[in-house]
Amino acid sequence: MSAAESAVQKELQDYLAEKGVNSLFVKIVEHLLMEKPENPVSFMVEYLLDNFPDETTGFCKVADKASKASTNAAASSGATENAETEEKEYYEETDEDDDDDDYVDELPQVPAKQRPTGRRVSVSAGVLDMNAEVKEVKFDKCDEDKETLTKIMSESVLCSHLEPAEVSRIVDAFEKVTFDADTEIISQGDLEAEHYYVLGKGSAAVYKDEVKLDLVYGAGDGFGELALMYNAPRAATVKSLEACEVWRLDQMTFKVIVMGSAIKKRERYTAFLEKVPILSEMAPNERLVLADALRPRTFDKNMVIVNEGDNGDEFYIIESGTVRVEKGGKFISNLKEGDYFGEIALLTSKKRQATVIAESDSVKVLTVHRKVFQRVLGPLSEILSRNMEAYSNYLIA
Repeated sequence: MSAAESAVQKELQDYLAEKGVNSLFVKIVEHLLMEKPENPVSFMVEYLLDNFPDETTGFCKVADKASKASTNAAASSGATENAETEEKEYYEETDEDDDDDDYVDELPQVPAKQRPTGRRVSVSAGVLDMNAEVKEVKFDKCDEDKETLTKIMSESVLCSHLEPAEVSRIVDAFEKVTFDADTEIISQGDLEAEHYYVLGKGSAAVYKDEVKLDLVYGAGDGFGELALMYNAPRAATVKSLEACEVWRLDQMTFKVIVMGSAIKKRERYTAFLEKVPILSEMAPNERLVLADALRPRTFDKNMVIVNEGDNGDEFYIIESGTVRVEKGGKFISNLKEGDYFGEIALLTSKKRQATVIAESDSVKVLTVHRKVFQRVLGPLSEILSRNMEAYSNYLIA
């Protein structure tokens, strides 16, 4: 595809996104397949008039004129005014509900990166061989240090995706080192970044191009991970302000556990998604995007995960544990690790058709909200439309 064709395609896609055309088509097709009217054109016109009164004002006036021609003008006008008032109040309430429902906190806005100045430095993600044999590193620690490090790493964004056993391995691999006051812990420009650091006691200042920044690390703060992850030179200098105790984690352990866990988890999530028929038309790269959007949730025994008759807006995959499915209070089946439910919620807003209850002591599920799915991949209907027969089957099921 030429540059000109790409530009035109982007312009068209931007227009569709800005005007909400894709989501409008999804709603119309969804209602068409559920209602199956004899006259689909008339049905679509009525749908637009009923659901978009402001946008179809001109058409409404034509309809009103036809109505007035066959009835008493004054009576008709009064009735129409009352109807329009009620309809306006209804849609104002609906719009408020939709605005609330559109709020999603899983996807924070990322500020645009500032254009760097000075000499450009090449940065690339470090290559990680998951099959390489890595000797497990372990340094002795007292119980208090273990507890402190476990708390710090468990609450760290860097380790938010790790299992407790993986956090424990990281804690074991941390080595304690000490620095006198006014000593560089890491130095800007160092090409060999060998450790990730967590400050145990004391404080340290950050310098950029020998200028002290308004940033001071205290106990529990970590630094130095970016250079390990991307094989880049150290971006800043960190210097102790007083005598400090610092925990350091070697590069290989950091990559194998922290980065390796993320890679393995993504592969496992992708394997789960490959088993879901409604997602069979997704391309491999789309599954990777969806895998990254999945969020874990845990339910204790006998907790209701979804309730029959409730609005459906989330899709679930069972990562561990078992659940039981009930319909009308009667047992239907059990679902286990790798099974899924609620997939239709990614496509339509149908009510839940069954109740799902946690049966094992603890059930861990992976979930994605329909609006999150649409924001990262677009409407599922567009993916399903690659196989229109399957699309129709899901909508009328």
